[in-house]
Amino acid sequence: GTLIGNFVAADGGTIAPGAATPFSTLHVTGDGQFNVGSFYNVNVNAAGQTDKLALTGTATLTGGTVQVSAQPGFYAPQTNYTIVTDGTRNSTTFAGVTVNSIFLTPTLTYPSQQQVVLTLSALPFSSAAATPNQTATANALNAGSFNALASAIFTQTTVAGARQAFNALSGEIFGSVQNTLADETQ
Repeated sequence: GTLIGNFVAADGGTIAPGAATPFSTLHVTGDGQFNVGSFYNVNVNAAGQTDKLALTGTATLTGGTVQVSAQPGFYAPQTNYTIVTDGTRNSTTFAGVTVNSIFLTPTLTYPSQQQVVLTLSALPFSSAAATPNQTATANALNAGSFNALASAIFTQTTVAGARQAFNALSGEIFGSVQNTLADETQ
């Protein structure tokens, strides 16, 4: 879509160019400003597609957080997404960036006065594993094609949740040596 004029994303406000698919560009014929406490929601996928904000005027990023919703998939070790283009950015930056998967590390860079680039660095599933069985399960999921099980792991938001899923998938009868010893004493 196109917004004719300027916008200000105030504290608690959200700018979201589109739904998960198809990816969208919100064209703004004017200036845009993200204040402290505002949000910019961006959808991305492993193929490098993303939502984008394209301004003809100046982007003023005096705060605000980029919230990345990454669709499940096997991501390259590092993928760059241009999420904001503008006429001129006035040397301001977003306050931070978050992502919905523990297997992606997000960073923002500002390579020119006309763009903001999101970089997602992918981590293998085994980065969350703590035991040999968890590691074996994680490596098996990484080695196969992306399926419903891999998607369930990818969408974990905590390391504890990922480890619990690895334990459930591993077929291990006892979750740890401590549990084995406790059960054996009974």
